[in-house]
Amino acid sequence: MKTYKPIITNILLFLGSLCILYFFILSFAYGFFQISFSFCFLIGGLLLVGYGLIERKQQQHVLTYLPKFLRIAAIGLLTIFLTSFLIVEGLILANGLHTPNEKLEYVIILGAGLNKDKISLSLQHRLDEAIAYHKQYQDTTFIVSGGQGINESISEAEAMRSYLVAHGIPQHQIIEEELSTSTFENFAFSKEYIKDKTQKVGVITNSFHMLRALILARQQDLQAVGIPAKSDLLTYPCFSIREYFGIWKALFLRQ
Repeated sequence: MKTYKPIITNILLFLGSLCILYFFILSFAYGFFQISFSFCFLIGGLLLVGYGLIERKQQQHVLTYLPKFLRIAAIGLLTIFLTSFLIVEGLILANGLHTPNEKLEYVIILGAGLNKDKISLSLQHRLDEAIAYHKQYQDTTFIVSGGQGINESISEAEAMRSYLVAHGIPQHQIIEEELSTSTFENFAFSKEYIKDKTQKVGVITNSFHMLRALILARQQDLQAVGIPAKSDLLTYPCFSIREYFGIWKALFLRQ
């Protein structure tokens, strides 16, 4: 029997406790289960802590109970997952930091949900990035893309247009796309307003969402250029980890 190494158990307990703590920080800051995917940190944390406590009590790693071929398979799958996770998260971070400096005729602003008729913090960051871009390139046309959700009293596009107009962008430079209900549809419907579909088109979304947005835009044959907006530091870990799964969904399901 292999010697029990408590350092692995301690790492599991630490990571699990960290996940649970992060869930409660998000809950106290924004309300319980108000941040999508936050519950996964609670569930994942409880599983890690439970797994670690079992190992500590048994003074033996759980995997050692498995037949050798299953143990090798489990370790192999875990290695593949962790490697892919680190690569994808690195790409998410890199695409969120890249800021282009070029004039574009069209820029698509992706919707990010409303609180009835009020824009969310993530959406405000996107709109503020558009306002900053407009100050530098005042002839750009903005396509605000987003339909009306179940708990929204107006469409995301209408709310975005109102915010941009209130902050100095002329209404005639804003096109409203009000039918989309997903990022894929954002691009599918928005590209119909673009005359020359071979030209570069800007895409404004939060930094954590930029990689997936560019993948979906290019699946629509758009020459997309990312213009990443600010992401809230507190929610960034939650959303960037959620994006890991979203990236694979975009690649294989085009959603």
